[in-house]
Amino acid sequence: MVGIKDMQKIYIVVGERSGDMHAAQLIEALRRSSSSHLQFRGIGGHAMQELGVDLFSVHHELSAKGITETLRKLGVQNKKRKSCEKDILSYRPDLMLYVDFPGFNLPLAKFTHSLGIPNLYYIPPKTWLSRSYRLKSLNRYIQCILCIFPFEYEYFREHHPCVHYVGNPSVHHIKQHVWDKDWIQTQCQDSNLRVALLPGSRSDDVKVLKSLLPMISRRKDIRFYIPAIAGLEKSYALVQDMENVRVVYKRFYDILKISQAAIVGLGTASLEAALLDVPHMICHQFHWLTKALFPLLVHKSVVSLPNLILGKETIKEYIASKVNTFKVEKELNKLIENSSYRKNILTDFKSIRSLLGNKEAGKEVAHQVLDFLNSPKNV
Repeated sequence: MVGIKDMQKIYIVVGERSGDMHAAQLIEALRRSSSSHLQFRGIGGHAMQELGVDLFSVHHELSAKGITETLRKLGVQNKKRKSCEKDILSYRPDLMLYVDFPGFNLPLAKFTHSLGIPNLYYIPPKTWLSRSYRLKSLNRYIQCILCIFPFEYEYFREHHPCVHYVGNPSVHHIKQHVWDKDWIQTQCQDSNLRVALLPGSRSDDVKVLKSLLPMISRRKDIRFYIPAIAGLEKSYALVQDMENVRVVYKRFYDILKISQAAIVGLGTASLEAALLDVPHMICHQFHWLTKALFPLLVHKSVVSLPNLILGKETIKEYIASKVNTFKVEKELNKLIENSSYRKNILTDFKSIRSLLGNKEAGKEVAHQVLDFLNSPKNV
């Protein structure tokens, strides 16, 4: 039987689908790497839950993107953070692991720092893109930053004493994915064009489907696939019964595999589409106020992950308070029909894979976590 002194507790906080997947990958790596008995608790989603993590709350209740979108959830987030602080006081973890989600996580890190709990930040706030004032909190409350982009590592090591590039977790997720060959073959049997619609993992993200509805209705030659997120069932009601739309659960990568092109929201999905060689565009809808303030808040001319990694606009970015479906459809036709345009995009996607490298992010982060758990201050 494991004694209390041999039991080490890790509290993990994530804010969306991708963070949940990355945390699950890390938990699996920790269980393989550690001989000690590890306990996990925190805020997460389906992937963490499947690994038996004791979830205090689910992430889709809290996450938001954009100023007005975040303000609408501010009360809910603050209330949940207070409850989370009480849960942490009761649980008394040996280490906190924050995954992205900075609006919620940085204030919580201030609290856990005051308790003397080591704080690690995996997938840190994108202060190189916007809100550089968050660097102050990172320096005060975070012991170590674990980066997933090479350019991000170069940036943070100028601002923080402990920074590591651990590789990109999406690379390993895709490498380890078990393809459903029967399902893929079935979907590819007819002559329909296949386009993935990846609006995002938040309820506000999915609202873009309403703007795209006229185009979806008009394009009977295309079968649109939406990899649905558990907890957002009501958000898909608008397109659920359309003849040329398939709302499919638990087949995110399989959908990208069969798609000739994709329409993608801001976030990790764009990088995943690039890694799977799916030509795509960014189509994201913000509240008008968020969009109006965008030039003041964002330090870069491009904002999608593939473009940021490459340092240029390889994929088109349509970001508006209401997307222009004429522009979106025109770009979609180009992505599908223009072979030289597709070839240039795919060449750039190959460069992305080379830049990210082959490190297994979950394993690399697990080493850092165990180093902190086993350091003299924590033994």
